[in-house]
Amino acid sequence: MKITEENYYTDTSHVTNTMLGYLAESPRSLQTYLNNIGFKKQTPSMMLGESYHLAILEPDKYEDVAIMPEANLRTIEGRKNRQAWLDTNSERKSLTAKDNDLICQMRDVIYSSKSIVELLTGEHEEIHLWKHEIEKDIIKCKCKTDNRYSGKMVDLKTSSSIRKSDFTESCRKYGYFRQAAYYLDGVNDKFFTFVVQKKTYPFPVAVFECSKAFIEQGRSEYMKLLSQYNLFLKNKLLIYHTHIL
Repeated sequence: MKITEENYYTDTSHVTNTMLGYLAESPRSLQTYLNNIGFKKQTPSMMLGESYHLAILEPDKYEDVAIMPEANLRTIEGRKNRQAWLDTNSERKSLTAKDNDLICQMRDVIYSSKSIVELLTGEHEEIHLWKHEIEKDIIKCKCKTDNRYSGKMVDLKTSSSIRKSDFTESCRKYGYFRQAAYYLDGVNDKFFTFVVQKKTYPFPVAVFECSKAFIEQGRSEYMKLLSQYNLFLKNKLLIYHTHIL
């Protein structure tokens, strides 16, 4: 099956970093994720994050996002107007006016920095496919990059804090070490950078360059998880992890 924009997030034939994250918790967590991948509805926070990326990286597509008008939901007329709007725009990405205002403010801060804009100038939202050989078995892998240019990969993120200590903890919690190494090795780029913007006013931005040690830590983790995924594919018998404390 060909991997496209339309089926990227529902395809399970290729391993993503997200799948490895679920496997890192437990094989059961991964299996539950795979069983429900085509049925999971986007939460408001997921839609906000996706729209933020569109606004910064693909502004032409952001213009197609439907902005939900204000409505007094305490009245019958207000509820009818809201439902009519939702029915009319059911096939479009949508945002509340409040979320749209937030995204526009954050985008203005990004665009006000020439150096940040230069970091985010390149090939946006590319799909990449590759294969890993694990114990003579072939594991198909994929990723979707935010931005690439001249051997450098740039990933745009939002966070509640842009302090180095806090973002380092986020890297550990959300597997950003693994993501950076997985993407670099799969695409064969050399450098990985995170551009991180705080989600609250005044929406400051920080740039984090990934060191060799950072990438090596992530590489070690994803290679271990790919080996576990290979066992998972073969017999489904890997139902829990055993840890030494």
